[in-house]
Amino acid sequence: MEAGAERYDVVVLVEQTLTPADAKVVWQLHEGLDDQVVHYHLLLPMEDAAAAVEASMGALGGHDLVVPPPSVNAEEIQVLREQCRSDAEKALGASLEWPPDGPSPSSP
Repeated sequence: MEAGAERYDVVVLVEQTLTPADAKVVWQLHEGLDDQVVHYHLLLPMEDAAAAVEASMGALGGHDLVVPPPSVNAEEIQVLREQCRSDAEKALGASLEWPPDGPSPSSP
């Protein structure tokens, strides 16, 4: 962080991968904060998270559910976890590509 500069944290919750144009708009919102170092925190929810949670419920084997849970073994859970992580990393990586036609933001 620059000497004497204050840290300004910005949390951005997005529904899908940011395009370069999206990132430029977000960055431009804070462009005038010359005396502060802006730190962006990007939250990108996992696609179809409800289905993933529902599928994982089968592994819990809860008997208080109205409908018997589907049978899911540990290997299926691991495959689902790895697929979700891979998809999330790709979407996040695409959202964090810089620059969106402007100067690079300050790094922490």
